[in-house]
Amino acid sequence: MKYIKKWCVYSERSGNHIVSLCDDGNYACDCPGWKFHRVNCKHIRRVWDGDIEPLNMENWEGIKGKKQKVKKVLDMFQKIQEEERRAENYERNSR
Repeated sequence: MKYIKKWCVYSERSGNHIVSLCDDGNYACDCPGWKFHRVNCKHIRRVWDGDIEPLNMENWEGIKGKKQKVKKVLDMFQKIQEEERRAENYERNSR
């Protein structure tokens, strides 16, 4: 099985979790709920909702297994998205 896409999903209770799309079309998550029960957890459902961008797979090997680094990357990405939204709102309101 090969992972073709990965997402870093923030969870207030347990930090970040990595959701992966497998080449067979199934999803996997590193949270205990999915590991032990193999049911589609809330992290997978958040990916399905489409509000989370996938991680850049070219850089994946550099952050694999390093949740602190993943969190920093995710925080930076979220800040950029926030700034873009603010700029769009400012532009919309200034017309």
